[in-house]
Amino acid sequence: MNDSKEHAETPHADNPGLDVRHLFAFVDDDKEEDRQVLYFNNAGRGPLLKSTEQVGIEALRTKSRPWAFADNEAMITDIRRMYLQALGLSREAAHLREHAVAMVPSTSYAMTLIARSLSIQQGQRVLVLHGQMSSNVMPWQCVCEEEGASLVVVQRNQLAHNTLQPWSDAVLNALDQHKGYIAAVALPNYLWSDGSHIDLDPIAAYCHEHNIPLVLDVTQSGGVVPLALDRLHPTAVACSVHKWLLGPYGFSLLYVDDALLTKQPLEFHDRRREHADEAWWDEVGAMTDMGYPTPFKPGACRFDSGGRPNYIGVPMLHDALQHLTTWGPAHITAYCTPLLDRLIVGARELGFQVPRSHAPHFVGLTPPVPSDQQHDAPVCPASVSNPDTAWPTMPRLAAAIQRHHHAFCSVRHGAIRVSVFLYTTTAHVDSFVAALATQLAAWRSRTPQP
Repeated sequence: MNDSKEHAETPHADNPGLDVRHLFAFVDDDKEEDRQVLYFNNAGRGPLLKSTEQVGIEALRTKSRPWAFADNEAMITDIRRMYLQALGLSREAAHLREHAVAMVPSTSYAMTLIARSLSIQQGQRVLVLHGQMSSNVMPWQCVCEEEGASLVVVQRNQLAHNTLQPWSDAVLNALDQHKGYIAAVALPNYLWSDGSHIDLDPIAAYCHEHNIPLVLDVTQSGGVVPLALDRLHPTAVACSVHKWLLGPYGFSLLYVDDALLTKQPLEFHDRRREHADEAWWDEVGAMTDMGYPTPFKPGACRFDSGGRPNYIGVPMLHDALQHLTTWGPAHITAYCTPLLDRLIVGARELGFQVPRSHAPHFVGLTPPVPSDQQHDAPVCPASVSNPDTAWPTMPRLAAAIQRHHHAFCSVRHGAIRVSVFLYTTTAHVDSFVAALATQLAAWRSRTPQP
């Protein structure tokens, strides 16, 4: 994304159709202790919409009247379709492929399922990134240990001109280095800790040429940045819903390529078996001396996790996705980009560095790397220690702006991770940058400088 241009106008003027701040529950009361909340941590936890909150409250109350529960299968079918729309497919295209989406409790569950479905063999390798989110590493790590395979952990390219290089060249180099041994490539499209971009197009082309499964975790972009499913042809795409999809905790949505739709699920239950939703299954009893009937319903629903459908979470997720698919990821990207550009301009003026190529909605801010370390090609540039006393540690700085300015962000792998969304305004961005400036000045006034 272009991060070099400052935008002086509020994006509401540029995108009047996405002036939707009033739909978020916390915006009406975004002050605590008479101080405005500056929320820049959607990459950690997304807030609920007012309507989603109300749907959840009403659904929770229904649990006190269990006879009032209604079947939610139609909602679940809608959710499968709307997930694909949130990834960028048209409603018509999503409807044709809704059979390929499973509902599971977490992205780590999704990745465990896919890792166990790919028949990884002894001596093979699975490629991941250094610093990648554990949900898309530990399942592969475990399966590799079980099967006598190994991880290939790709390191980021070296620093240049105080900006972090993109990952794609390093991934392609690793693929060439381990050619013939790669069983799967498991990646995000934006690194969760600093928003650095992984250009998936050349990686996907390589994977297709060499028949390597490409498995994606898009938790940090689903619903915000369109994903070119038809161009990338990934084997699987998982996304937790409690961040950018604005849903409740407890769900991840998983798109699965048709080639895997005959694989075994992680759990064995009757929810997605043929005829299990018919009255006779329970009322008469489907079990015989051989056990229960085992044929699956068609599609990825065989991978749905066990237990009864969540009558509280499903309506909430359905409501959130209805809004997101109405807005569309391309329009959300257009809203967020000028806000993040503006924040980056201010952060760079304070001396921070950011990845050269990054997400349009979140990014990691790190101190400048000392000149004598710039050619050392560190394993994770965001974690490089900086002995310059002009800079506090990033956890200390993040804690200070939260304590003194009510500005909320995250620290991940040595970077202050900041994210903008549809409730963010230019005034919020300017206040956040001012908070950084104030606390840096306060630190330097207390710390002897060389």
